[in-house]
Amino acid sequence: MSLTSPASPASLRGRIESFFVAESERHLVRGLAGDPQALEELLSDSYAPAVMKHRLGPALALRGKALGLALSDAWNRRLRLAIGRKMLLEHHLSAVGEALGKAEIRWLPIKGFDLGSRAYDAAEERPAGDIDIFVDPSSLARAREVLADLGWVSRAHGRRFESFLEDEGYCWQGRNKDGTELEVHFRLWGMVPTGYPATLFDAATEDPNLGSTAYRCHPADAYLLAAVHTWMDPPPRPLLSWWDLERISGLCPSDRLGEEVAGRALRWQLQLPVLLAAAHAGELWPDGPHHKIAASLRAQLRATERQVVRKALRQGTNRITLGSLTLARLLARRPSRSGVRAVWRRIWAHPGVVERETPEAWPWMARRVFYLAKREGWSRAAGWLESRFGGV
Repeated sequence: MSLTSPASPASLRGRIESFFVAESERHLVRGLAGDPQALEELLSDSYAPAVMKHRLGPALALRGKALGLALSDAWNRRLRLAIGRKMLLEHHLSAVGEALGKAEIRWLPIKGFDLGSRAYDAAEERPAGDIDIFVDPSSLARAREVLADLGWVSRAHGRRFESFLEDEGYCWQGRNKDGTELEVHFRLWGMVPTGYPATLFDAATEDPNLGSTAYRCHPADAYLLAAVHTWMDPPPRPLLSWWDLERISGLCPSDRLGEEVAGRALRWQLQLPVLLAAAHAGELWPDGPHHKIAASLRAQLRATERQVVRKALRQGTNRITLGSLTLARLLARRPSRSGVRAVWRRIWAHPGVVERETPEAWPWMARRVFYLAKREGWSRAAGWLESRFGGV
């Protein structure tokens, strides 16, 4: 079953295959499936930039080694770095889990670091730039104290940023002395309704391997989180985002996962982002639950949401921005944590965000204009401010 209308499934399916997924993505999927010819080409030096852009370097290198392909020195070096990075993150997560356990703070890993250790054949297949964990909002202050004792230093300081965390933010960011970064989520992204994060622990299972107070997300929650988080990345989005959905689908029976993901998406009115992500994954891995999830959500869309789907069918998901999704859901009167504030914040960022992202010594108005220029890609304006007030 595909993301099609009942009236003309064959013609629409053809359009999806032509516009939804580029042939380059299908070539990468063939490599992930172990196709020797595809792997040999993808692991050549000429393909390295595209492979790394899609964040698939370690996975393809491991598959090439398993098939006995000779890897270049550059690919062997990248693979060693990925394995070393995984070991470093695991070391820090172990210490974090132990400390949170002693403080009796419930927590669970989310996003890439969670998926790498349980959804992939080897954790190093799934690159993770940092450690992401989730705690109850009531536990954030205590968690920050515990992590400070471990050497994690806040990436941002100041009363404006603390106000942002309290009012609108969704995660506290810390950095260790070796440069490793940690995000402690206590809410979810602005698109997600307020009530959903509180339910994550309800369906989660305890994982004593991570610590005495550690949990793992239910696979359906992991799928929904991955589907929504995909849209936080600006296009072009890496194929790793879609591969996450396929790997999660192996954590429980396909039919049950599909029903539970669709049920959660409908309950929290996240039909649009979940449908688009599932449909894209389904075109790459048609044997999974993805098309079923997309099809079961399509009938529940409202007018502005259907317009976004039609645009994705014509032009592909890389033409769908977070802003267009947010606006379509807002006009469809879907609940979200940010609400109408999401539109205003596109123009006028919270002072705490400006404080975090701009030079402290600059005049405040210059910092605000500089932040807007950097976000909107106004390089000449940003460059002029840097020359006027000093480099960043």
